[in-house]
Amino acid sequence: MEEKPSLLKSAMNYGAMLGIVLIAVSLIFYLLDITDSTISTITTSVVTLGGIYYIQSHYRMNVLGGYMSYGEALGVGAVSMIFASVISAFYLYIFLTFIDASQIDIAMEQAYNDMVERGMEEEQINQAMEFSTMLMTPGMMAVMGFLGSAFFGFIFSLITSIFTKKQDPSIIE
Repeated sequence: MEEKPSLLKSAMNYGAMLGIVLIAVSLIFYLLDITDSTISTITTSVVTLGGIYYIQSHYRMNVLGGYMSYGEALGVGAVSMIFASVISAFYLYIFLTFIDASQIDIAMEQAYNDMVERGMEEEQINQAMEFSTMLMTPGMMAVMGFLGSAFFGFIFSLITSIFTKKQDPSIIE
């Protein structure tokens, strides 16, 4: 009797693929110089949502034989996204450390300009910038990126699981 792959192994493979796709999307936007825009945010969200949907559907059809509970769909989606988030966070760290460290300076400058536009006093701006400087390191940004991606991946998995679950008719509840 053939044993089905474990959820963890499948999620690791799916997450690696999704992580690579998200890195490719990020690099495309970087090369097109549209990294800080609504279009890049929406596109990344759509790719993530579509990736999770694909992962859940593929897992249901190829691993579980066509049927999957809501919990199984949520599990494979969320765990896959954790692996994708790890890969993306590692890429972000490498990117901000070795490829383009100026992105941190650009983000700091944007934060400063936003505070000035909001009419904050210079003392408040200086305090906020001191605090931001502690958080705007490649390591901290990678950690925050991981947490944010994993969180939104879980939310997206909650949603897509509604559409990818398929109850086995032979199981009577």
